[in-house]
Amino acid sequence: MAQQIYNESVDYEDGTIPYASQIAKDVCEYLAWTSHPYMDESKLYGMKALASITLFGTAMYLLMRVKRSHMRLRQLAFAVPGKEKSIAANGNVSSLSKYKQVDEMLDRAARK
Repeated sequence: MAQQIYNESVDYEDGTIPYASQIAKDVCEYLAWTSHPYMDESKLYGMKALASITLFGTAMYLLMRVKRSHMRLRQLAFAVPGKEKSIAANGNVSSLSKYKQVDEMLDRAARK
């Protein structure tokens, strides 16, 4: 079978040198495009979907961190009934309150 593509058998408008390899590449690209004419749209929709999922996921992650920050900061302590007052690691007697001075002040204000 004789050669089908020759150098300089096509004229390109943009000034590309028409070598046989360039013409063969263009023919292959054209055949690929005709076999999947909606491939460009599909790729565009895929990129939009990935970007949307990324933005939505990031927003949900940040919202979760803001809404649940109080849960991460909460300190739970178990006290045996009848032994609510215990000695903390630093030697102070506490009633498991983080704000002991405020509690005492509120108790004094309630008694008045």
